[in-house]
Amino acid sequence: MLAIAKFGGSSLSCAANWKRVREIVSGDIARRVIVVSAAGKRFKDDHKLTDLLYLCHAHKKYGVSCDPVFEMIAERYREICAQLELPLTLSAHGHGTAVQSMMELLGIESNEKRIVMTVADADKTERLIQAQRRYLHLGVPGHGIVIAVPLKSIGGGKAMAYLGADNKSAKQPPELSFEHELIVAVTNEGCTDMVMNAARAAGARGGTTIHAKGTGENDPRFYNITLAKEKEVLLIVSAAEQKAEIMGAILKKAGPDTEAGTVVFSLPTTAVAGFGFF
Repeated sequence: MLAIAKFGGSSLSCAANWKRVREIVSGDIARRVIVVSAAGKRFKDDHKLTDLLYLCHAHKKYGVSCDPVFEMIAERYREICAQLELPLTLSAHGHGTAVQSMMELLGIESNEKRIVMTVADADKTERLIQAQRRYLHLGVPGHGIVIAVPLKSIGGGKAMAYLGADNKSAKQPPELSFEHELIVAVTNEGCTDMVMNAARAAGARGGTTIHAKGTGENDPRFYNITLAKEKEVLLIVSAAEQKAEIMGAILKKAGPDTEAGTVVFSLPTTAVAGFGFF
């Protein structure tokens, strides 16, 4: 049986109510479709977020900036996330770079990928990677790869609290492992194969691409409208001893002076899981 649960704004007005909702949802395995309203009032003179959303629409309709109102909505949810100790999680679509013959050999039908990024301290990172090993079966080809990249700094106390970091963990530099590094290549749209072929020739095993838009002072303009250049961001995990050779090969075959116009740099890692089968 499939159960649908609907929670109104009052049920989602604060972090304590969200915890009760979670208990209700997790208490019955049949509850798999959850419908939620915008957060309601916490006290008599509080704002209902639905009213603020209507106000944002009215502002936009009459050409008035809704940024101050929208910030009130965002701050409300940031407060709830902080009280629930929820991490910041960003998600993006990507594509794998495996050649078709290899995909057929492994029985993989699609090369579409999902890139999920979150912020966590060292202890949470270790637990997260252990959980991903179990639940994603990272030892199986095509099941993904997990890497940890250290943050050097966080801008401001509010951002630190929002990201779930504390002063102690923020001031304590992570132990860097240079067994692996993350190579990031930013190239013009349509040039991913050129970059990846150069990287493979130097020993890279594979990578994942993310579609992006470039911004800069010299962007082309059409009737005074800036046209953002289409870009591809290629992420490659490499053994540390192969990094320089791979980056050199990319710059030689697809560097800034070629049609690909590739800019490449690398980031250190603190942990990698699934790379041996990537």
